[in-house]
This record gives sequence, structure tokens and C-alpha cells, in this order.
Amino acid sequence: MEFLGRRTFLAFTQVRTLKTVRKPKRIEVQLLKDFKNIGKRGEVLSVMPCLMTNKLYKNNGAAYILKGQKPPIPVYTKVEKTATVKAVKPKIKVLQEPAKQAPKVKKFSLEELTGISTEFDYSSKTEQSTESLVDQIRELPSTLFFKVSKAEEAFSLEQISEKIYQFMGHKIPVDAMTLSKVLENEKLEKVDQIASLGRYSLTVKIGSSKPITRVISVSKELETS
Repeated sequence: MEFLGRRTFLAFTQVRTLKTVRKPKRIEVQLLKDFKNIGKRGEVLSVMPCLMTNKLYKNNGAAYILKGQKPPIPVYTKVEKTATVKAVKPKIKVLQEPAKQAPKVKKFSLEELTGISTEFDYSSKTEQSTESLVDQIRELPSTLFFKVSKAEEAFSLEQISEKIYQFMGHKIPVDAMTLSKVLENEKLEKVDQIASLGRYSLTVKIGSSKPITRVISVSKELETS
């Protein structure tokens, strides 16, 4: 009987011991300092009592939060990082222009080729640039000789321009020409045309170029018997 009573007492003791062993509950605290790998100052956490007692509560590192009690300092909330979405550039297709076809060259027959005139058109020379015209005028000789059949034969500025055109293939604008008669004392007398034999001074100024002066010598043609 004594043996059975001892076994009963041991069993009762084991059952009572199992009932009293409970897992520790987590408690709510607020961090008053930053703790690495735990949280930031002001953050409210639910931690084990041993962590609060052994680490957080020391040196006023955390405070208990009781039911119905507000946290002692402003609550810190974590800001979740939002994933940044990279903008995708739309692919733009470049349309290539179709290759340009070479212009068709007209083929002439032998009969058509024989009918083409080979005369050179000097009028195209008048369309050259101002610089080219000035260079051509500079190439004129210092004295131009005009032969007339009659002593009283006259030349207007248009006719002088035409004669120079026959000489070099370029027409000088009339408004760019200034004509003067050379008197016996070598003085110049401005005139509008060549009206008699003698020497004349022709000055040409085109655009911003420097004036170019040439002498026109007018003489009578020798009569042949």
C-alpha cells in the first residue's frame, strides 16, 4: 500500500508541473533608441519579455506600453519602398524611301543628230556671276580701238556695250558704264555717247568692285582704192 501511494503522489506531481509550465507571452514595447537588426526609435514592437528585460529596457532603450496607454514618443512607421518602373521607349520604325531611279536619257536617231545645230549660244555667258564679269573686264586691253567709216558716226552706251560683247562675249550693264571724252589738256568731259573721232575714257563699276577704266580710241577706217 505504501508503494502504491508513492506512485500516485509522483503522478499527481507530474500532472501539476505540466499545467504550470506555459510559454511566455510577447509584450508590446516602444523603442526609445535605434537598435540594429531590431528597429528604429519610436517603432512599436511585440517582443519577448526576456529581450525587453536583458537588452531593450537597459539604459532607457525602450518603454512598456500598457493597455489603454499611449506611446511616450511619436510612433515611427516604416515606409515601404515602391518599385520603380522604367519607362520603355517605344520602338520607332524608320521608313526608308524607295531608291530613286535614274532619269531616262532620250536616245536620238542618226537623222535627229544631223539636224542639231552646232552653233554656240553666247547669250549664256551673260548669266555668269558678277565676279566672273569683273574678271573678264579686267582682262580687256588698256586701249580699245573703234574703226568708223564716217567721222560723224556716233556710238551710244548700248552700242559700246554691244561692241565689247563681240570682243569678249560679255555684255556690260549700261548703268555700270561712265563715258568721258579726253580733251587736249588731258581733262575729262562727261558725255553720253561717242560723237566724234578721238579718245574716250570708259569707266565700269559693277557692284562693290573697284572701278575699271579703259581708253577707247576712235579713228576712221582707211579708204581702199
